[in-house]
Amino acid sequence: MKLRIPFLCTLLPLLLTACGISLVAPCGAIEPLDRFPMESVVIDDHDRSYPITVWIADTPPRRSQGLMQVGELDANCGMLLLFDHPTRPAIWMKNMEISLDLLFIAADGKVLTLERNVTPDSLRSIRPDDLVTGVMELPGGTTARLHLETGARIRHAHFVREPREAILSLTNKPTYLIAKN
Repeated sequence: MKLRIPFLCTLLPLLLTACGISLVAPCGAIEPLDRFPMESVVIDDHDRSYPITVWIADTPPRRSQGLMQVGELDANCGMLLLFDHPTRPAIWMKNMEISLDLLFIAADGKVLTLERNVTPDSLRSIRPDDLVTGVMELPGGTTARLHLETGARIRHAHFVREPREAILSLTNKPTYLIAKN
Protein backbone atom coordinates (compact mmCIF):
# COMPACT_ATOMS: atom_id res chain seq x y z
CA MET A 1 0.00 0.00 0.00
CA LYS A 2 1.44 3.37 -1.04
CA LEU A 3 1.28 6.22 1.44
CA ARG A 4 1.00 9.67 0.00
CA ILE A 5 3.27 12.53 1.08
CA PRO A 6 0.38 14.87 2.12
CA PHE A 7 -0.95 12.11 4.36
CA LEU A 8 2.45 11.72 6.02
CA CYS A 9 2.77 15.48 6.43
CA THR A 10 -0.48 15.44 8.38
CA LEU A 11 0.08 12.25 10.36
CA LEU A 12 3.72 12.72 11.42
CA PRO A 13 3.26 15.96 13.41
CA LEU A 14 0.21 14.48 15.17
CA LEU A 15 2.10 11.36 16.20
CA LEU A 16 5.09 13.36 17.40
CA THR A 17 2.85 15.74 19.38
CA ALA A 18 1.06 12.80 20.98
CA CYS A 19 4.46 11.51 22.11
CA GLY A 20 5.38 14.88 23.59
CA ILE A 21 7.86 15.67 20.84
CA SER A 22 7.59 19.13 19.36
CA LEU A 23 9.06 19.27 15.89
CA VAL A 24 8.37 21.60 13.00
CA ALA A 25 5.85 20.03 10.64
CA PRO A 26 7.72 19.19 7.42
CA CYS A 27 5.03 20.69 5.16
CA GLY A 28 3.97 23.57 7.40
CA ALA A 29 4.37 27.21 6.48
CA ILE A 30 5.88 29.77 8.81
CA GLU A 31 3.26 32.04 10.40
CA PRO A 32 4.37 35.67 10.64
CA LEU A 33 5.04 36.64 14.26
CA ASP A 34 2.78 39.67 13.94
CA ARG A 35 -0.15 37.21 13.85
CA PHE A 36 0.82 35.71 17.22
CA PRO A 37 -0.85 37.26 20.27
CA MET A 38 1.50 39.45 22.33
CA GLU A 39 1.27 39.87 26.09
CA SER A 40 3.27 41.17 29.00
CA VAL A 41 4.63 38.85 31.66
CA VAL A 42 6.69 39.58 34.74
CA ILE A 43 9.58 37.49 36.01
CA ASP A 44 10.00 37.70 39.79
CA ASP A 45 13.32 36.60 41.26
CA HIS A 46 15.13 37.58 44.47
CA ASP A 47 12.87 40.56 45.26
CA ARG A 48 13.30 41.93 41.73
CA SER A 49 10.74 42.04 38.92
CA TYR A 50 11.44 42.12 35.21
CA PRO A 51 8.69 42.94 32.66
CA ILE A 52 9.02 40.99 29.43
CA THR A 53 6.92 41.28 26.27
CA VAL A 54 6.24 37.86 24.74
CA TRP A 55 4.59 36.36 21.73
CA ILE A 56 2.19 33.63 22.84
CA ALA A 57 2.54 30.23 21.20
CA ASP A 58 -0.55 28.36 22.38
CA THR A 59 -1.20 25.98 19.49
CA PRO A 60 0.91 23.03 18.26
CA PRO A 61 1.97 24.81 15.02
CA ARG A 62 2.95 27.98 16.89
CA ARG A 63 4.85 26.02 19.56
CA SER A 64 6.66 24.06 16.85
CA GLN A 65 7.60 27.26 15.05
CA GLY A 66 8.75 29.12 18.15
CA LEU A 67 11.24 31.82 17.27
CA MET A 68 12.49 29.92 14.24
CA GLN A 69 14.10 32.15 11.61
CA VAL A 70 14.10 35.23 13.87
CA GLY A 71 17.40 37.01 13.26
CA GLU A 72 17.28 39.48 16.13
CA LEU A 73 15.35 39.79 19.39
CA ASP A 74 15.08 42.78 21.72
CA ALA A 75 16.58 42.27 25.17
CA ASN A 76 13.18 42.38 26.95
CA CYS A 77 11.23 40.29 24.45
CA GLY A 78 10.67 36.59 24.00
CA MET A 79 8.13 33.88 23.37
CA LEU A 80 5.96 31.97 25.82
CA LEU A 81 4.97 28.47 24.74
CA LEU A 82 1.83 27.42 26.62
CA PHE A 83 0.56 23.85 27.03
CA ASP A 84 -2.99 22.85 28.03
CA HIS A 85 -1.76 19.93 30.13
CA PRO A 86 1.47 19.22 32.01
CA THR A 87 4.03 17.76 29.63
CA ARG A 88 7.76 17.24 29.10
CA PRO A 89 8.24 19.02 25.77
CA ALA A 90 11.29 18.42 23.62
CA ILE A 91 12.78 21.66 22.32
CA TRP A 92 15.39 21.85 19.59
CA MET A 93 17.01 24.74 17.76
CA LYS A 94 16.71 23.65 14.12
CA ASN A 95 16.39 26.72 11.84
CA MET A 96 17.16 29.08 14.75
CA GLU A 97 19.42 31.98 13.92
CA ILE A 98 20.05 33.22 17.49
CA SER A 99 21.01 31.66 20.79
CA LEU A 100 18.21 31.36 23.35
CA ASP A 101 17.78 30.90 27.07
CA LEU A 102 14.93 28.47 27.86
CA LEU A 103 12.89 28.60 31.07
CA PHE A 104 10.74 25.51 31.77
CA ILE A 105 7.77 26.60 33.90
CA ALA A 106 5.50 24.62 36.25
CA ALA A 107 1.73 25.12 36.45
CA ASP A 108 2.16 27.53 39.39
CA GLY A 109 4.63 29.73 37.46
CA LYS A 110 7.80 28.45 39.12
CA VAL A 111 10.85 28.08 36.85
CA LEU A 112 11.95 24.47 37.28
CA THR A 113 14.77 24.27 34.75
CA LEU A 114 16.96 26.80 32.92
CA GLU A 115 18.92 26.13 29.76
CA ARG A 116 21.31 28.97 28.99
CA ASN A 117 22.69 30.05 25.61
CA VAL A 118 21.33 27.12 23.64
CA THR A 119 23.24 26.82 20.36
CA PRO A 120 21.39 27.98 17.23
CA ASP A 121 20.53 25.39 14.56
CA SER A 122 21.30 22.49 16.92
CA LEU A 123 19.41 19.21 16.67
CA ARG A 124 20.05 18.41 20.35
CA SER A 125 16.75 17.75 22.10
CA ILE A 126 16.29 19.68 25.35
CA ARG A 127 13.72 18.36 27.83
CA PRO A 128 12.94 19.31 31.41
CA ASP A 129 13.16 16.69 34.15
CA ASP A 130 9.69 17.61 35.42
CA LEU A 131 6.27 18.22 33.91
CA VAL A 132 5.72 21.83 32.80
CA THR A 133 2.87 23.88 31.36
CA GLY A 134 5.03 26.54 29.78
CA VAL A 135 8.41 27.30 28.23
CA MET A 136 9.76 30.82 27.88
CA GLU A 137 12.29 31.54 25.14
CA LEU A 138 14.47 34.60 25.77
CA PRO A 139 17.52 35.97 23.94
CA GLY A 140 20.67 34.08 24.87
CA GLY A 141 22.38 35.64 27.89
CA THR A 142 19.18 37.12 29.38
CA THR A 143 19.12 34.82 32.40
CA ALA A 144 22.75 35.69 33.21
CA ARG A 145 22.14 39.43 32.67
CA LEU A 146 19.12 39.38 35.00
CA HIS A 147 20.74 36.90 37.42
CA LEU A 148 17.77 34.54 37.06
CA GLU A 149 17.88 31.14 38.71
CA THR A 150 15.57 28.17 39.06
CA GLY A 151 12.82 29.04 41.51
CA ALA A 152 12.04 32.37 39.83
CA ARG A 153 8.31 32.96 39.22
CA ILE A 154 6.54 33.91 36.03
CA ARG A 155 3.44 36.09 36.45
CA HIS A 156 0.95 35.38 33.66
CA ALA A 157 -2.73 34.37 33.63
CA HIS A 158 -1.81 30.84 32.44
CA PHE A 159 0.07 30.15 35.67
CA VAL A 160 -1.79 30.06 38.97
CA ARG A 161 -0.13 30.70 42.30
CA GLU A 162 -1.51 27.94 44.50
CA PRO A 163 -0.75 24.27 43.74
CA ARG A 164 -4.38 23.30 44.49
CA GLU A 165 -5.61 25.90 41.96
CA ALA A 166 -3.09 24.57 39.45
CA ILE A 167 -4.42 21.03 39.83
CA LEU A 168 -8.01 22.20 39.44
CA SER A 169 -7.27 24.35 36.41
CA LEU A 170 -5.44 21.54 34.63
CA THR A 171 -7.79 18.67 35.39
CA ASN A 172 -11.12 20.55 35.55
CA LYS A 173 -12.05 18.10 38.29
CA PRO A 174 -12.48 18.83 41.99
CA THR A 175 -9.63 17.73 44.20
CA TYR A 176 -10.39 16.33 47.62
CA LEU A 177 -7.85 16.72 50.38
CA ILE A 178 -7.86 14.07 53.08
CA ALA A 179 -6.71 15.20 56.50
CA LYS A 180 -4.91 12.70 58.71
CA ASN A 181 -5.44 12.84 62.46
